[in-house]
Amino acid sequence: MEFKSCLKKNCLICASIGFGVGVVCTIILFYLVVASIFQIKDEQEEVDNVEYPIVDDSYFDKYIPSIEDILQEREGLRYSRMVDSVYLTIPDEILISILMNKGTNASHITIVEEYLTKKEDYHKNLDKVKAKEANNH
Repeated sequence: MEFKSCLKKNCLICASIGFGVGVVCTIILFYLVVASIFQIKDEQEEVDNVEYPIVDDSYFDKYIPSIEDILQEREGLRYSRMVDSVYLTIPDEILISILMNKGTNASHITIVEEYLTKKEDYHKNLDKVKAKEANNH
């Protein structure tokens, strides 16, 4: 009988210690959550209180592009769009061939110039390869 009463006392002590540890953990967790909420609010207030420098608009008023500047810019945009358009329409087989010749670090402009200067040759070779593949299958 003494063993059972001792066991009950030990269980009661262990349960009390476990409950105490649980309460302490809950308090710590609550404190961390509340502290992080206030820290987020403080950081937001710091961001809101940042003073941005005043931009002097006189810089923008000083530069007025000429008609020639605008025409050159527009021509540059046309060329850039043409390069992108051609680059995106090059068949994969031809692009691989150009990359093997020019290297994988070749720019889009270099690839497009190579393609446009030898376009007929590339397509003739591609047609020959496709014809051979068709005959083999």
